[in-house]
Amino acid sequence: MDLVAGVDRVSWRVCSGIKRHLRQFLGQSMTEQEPTPDESTPVKELPGALAFVGMGTTIAGSVGLGVGLGLWADSHWGSAPWGLVIGVVIGSVLAVAAVAGQVRRYL
Repeated sequence: MDLVAGVDRVSWRVCSGIKRHLRQFLGQSMTEQEPTPDESTPVKELPGALAFVGMGTTIAGSVGLGVGLGLWADSHWGSAPWGLVIGVVIGSVLAVAAVAGQVRRYL
């Protein structure tokens, strides 16, 4: 058993003990039993430092691309500062969407 699986099982036991004591304190019945974690229950791996570097690079690249396109639009069409503002907004939205997709892999 690895460390993550051991911590997961210990935290499950602590939480189930707290629930049991709360039910007794509130006078609720203990008829329904909660399932215990099985040894074959898959434990998802925690992301390493490389995953966080990838997320940071994604954020910086997306916002940087939006800023670059916004500055180009301002210089090309003379619409300062609206091109930059719209570029920052679009870059931020793209960054959030991309990072959300990356985070979903670990949930």
